[in-house]
Amino acid sequence: SDRFTWSWRWALVAAILVGLALAVGGLGLLLRVSPSSSPALFPGGPVATATTVPSTTTTTRPAGDVRVVFDVAVYDPFGNEIEEDGLLDLLRDDDPRTAWHTERYFDELPSVKPGVGVVFTVRTSPDFIDMSVSPGTHYSLGWAPVVPDDFTGWEFTATGRIVGGSARVQLPSRRPGAWLLWLTDLPRLDDDVFGARIFEVRFTS
Repeated sequence: SDRFTWSWRWALVAAILVGLALAVGGLGLLLRVSPSSSPALFPGGPVATATTVPSTTTTTRPAGDVRVVFDVAVYDPFGNEIEEDGLLDLLRDDDPRTAWHTERYFDELPSVKPGVGVVFTVRTSPDFIDMSVSPGTHYSLGWAPVVPDDFTGWEFTATGRIVGGSARVQLPSRRPGAWLLWLTDLPRLDDDVFGARIFEVRFTS
């Protein structure tokens, strides 16, 4: 009889301990939730809405993608020194639909004059020139510390022909000065005249 009584008491104690353990565990789960969002602890209270602060990412432009600012002017020493000057700002307006263009020539350019060009004065030392030009245009690139009084004062560093409508040319290391995009031959246009458009020019470093 005494043994049975003690067994019953120990069973009761064990049941109480189990109940306490379950209650403590449930309370711990509730405490993991912030008080403002727990209706079990704060019935009837407002439910807070989580706010996410947007992160800001700063992207560093690669060295080869830094734009170089330049001044631009027509260069026509073998003509009348005028070649659609009013359109020059279209060379750097970041709009591929607009363009500076040469005059329209009824003969091939070499039959008229040695060439016509655009001169860019830069205050830094660019590494590349990117050009968007009419396909079939022949060109040379010249450099001088300042725009020379005579055409022979240019140091020509590259020649080429625009094939796909654009070209990137690596420039030799030169101090700040003037770069000449010299057009030496122009493609034939639809109405049987010759001319070229330059849509965009960018110097980068």
